[in-house]
Amino acid sequence: MTPDARPSMPNAVHQSTPVGSPHAAYAELHCLTNFTFLRGASHPEELVERASALGYTALAITDECSMAGVVKAHIAAKRCQLKLIIGNELTLEDGTKIILLAKNRQGYGELCHIITLARRRAKKGQYQVTLKDFKGSTEHLIAIWIPQHQQRLEPGGRPSALKTLFGDRLWLGAVRALDGFDHVQTEDLKAIASAHTLPIVACGDIQMHESNRKPLLDTLCAIRHGCSVQSAGRLLQSNAERYLKTRAELTELYPQQWLFNTRNIAEACTFSLDELRYEYP
Repeated sequence: MTPDARPSMPNAVHQSTPVGSPHAAYAELHCLTNFTFLRGASHPEELVERASALGYTALAITDECSMAGVVKAHIAAKRCQLKLIIGNELTLEDGTKIILLAKNRQGYGELCHIITLARRRAKKGQYQVTLKDFKGSTEHLIAIWIPQHQQRLEPGGRPSALKTLFGDRLWLGAVRALDGFDHVQTEDLKAIASAHTLPIVACGDIQMHESNRKPLLDTLCAIRHGCSVQSAGRLLQSNAERYLKTRAELTELYPQQWLFNTRNIAEACTFSLDELRYEYP
């Protein structure tokens, strides 16, 4: 089996076969807003409106260990008639970077539980989370693991631990940063996918709705690190690629199946904030 496709399993995300289209259907599954303090450079509404204008199937708001931006995104998504997925980006204590997406109402509850747990044990503005925190709290969550450089070179333990927790709801996220290392990173991802029978899905690691927000993104980065933009050097992103791209651009960057897998995941995520009601004590 290739790393592009998910095997047929009872609880697996349904796999469709791409049809002959010049530009594959696409849902962005990894997107930060300016509610991820000093990392996101665009408002939730701007991201939703841009994704809708680009013809995306759906947009996931995945702020870092926070639900702060989802209400504004939800209101904008209803206005634009764009499907909104609720998720979060988390960096574990061992450096593992993972995206969690709520499949349904239960998944939203699981995600909120993890956020609360992680925030309670850390100082204000920080969080602490480990793989152990996911045990018993991930049945209704889809996980996208985005291996960092050193993790792509490590043998088996991390993927095996993640598969134990998430089973067939675990995906490998492929980010094309256009920084000169994409080919090596892609080969590393394919090797992990092949060794651990994991499918690959395209992810944008979005931090701004349009590339012209790069100066603001640089300013936020400098503030975060306590330095000037002029002295930030390699702390700054090397280019302005963390923006919502056209489907034509995405087709040039990713294999069609990796793009199509974004739609498969989006279809499995049915939760809407409209399902929430105040529950009296």
